[in-house]
Amino acid sequence: MFAAASKHNDSCKEIAMSDGNSTPSSSLVQSQDEKTCFKCGITKPLSSFYRHAAMADGHLGKCKECTKKDTKSNYRLKIDQYHEYDKKRGQDPERKKKMVEYSRSKRKRYPLKYAAWREVQGALIKGVLIRMPCEVCGHNVVEAHHDDYSKPLEVKWLCRRHHKILHGKLVSEI
Repeated sequence: MFAAASKHNDSCKEIAMSDGNSTPSSSLVQSQDEKTCFKCGITKPLSSFYRHAAMADGHLGKCKECTKKDTKSNYRLKIDQYHEYDKKRGQDPERKKKMVEYSRSKRKRYPLKYAAWREVQGALIKGVLIRMPCEVCGHNVVEAHHDDYSKPLEVKWLCRRHHKILHGKLVSEI
């Protein structure tokens, strides 16, 4: 394996001589801190590649950007399969137990946020607060967003997508 890896590295380090003299052409020299993505063909720093122990240089041959594009494309093509998998995984007793533990730890970490959520839920049940359509797109399935958790009944009604965008958790659509 190591012999094959060194042959590969030697071939990547071949130096083209410019104008027939012994000066290497800087545009064709690839340092050990760089790698060329086999998908897009662009030479990038190793930090632009995911680590992969089975690869000779310890990094995947496809850059992070191309890997993300392929992952999103695969998800779109097999969305029903992924939904079924997630649904099945959510029914696993061990997974349910971990989700409950995570929820409890989150409530302890963010007590003001949890108190605001509880107050909104109580106000919705009592009819003090009424769910409105998303303030951005008008969708009817909405979540309450708090700009200030110390004012629990002052909420913006946003659909899941726009709520995620507001929090910076949705950069691009899947």
